[in-house]
Amino acid sequence: MMDKFSDESLATMSLPERLSYRQRNLEASLREVENLSSAVDKLYAALSDDQKTAADDVVLPMMGMGMGSGGGGFGPGMMFGR
Repeated sequence: MMDKFSDESLATMSLPERLSYRQRNLEASLREVENLSSAVDKLYAALSDDQKTAADDVVLPMMGMGMGSGGGGFGPGMMFGR
């Protein structure tokens, strides 16, 4: 889980402390993605093609990988050339 901090404590950290803090948070996020990935792979494999398309259209934008992310990213299917 991510470390708790206040804006004041982050502001008083040195550069090495901030980098270490950021690294710990990124590593925690990576572990969460790795854990989720296994379950998603199993679920996705059990879906029909229509269900996979629907899941891609709904979930990818929520993950910042679609046009609905507000970041001008890829739309459903654009990332993988569907």
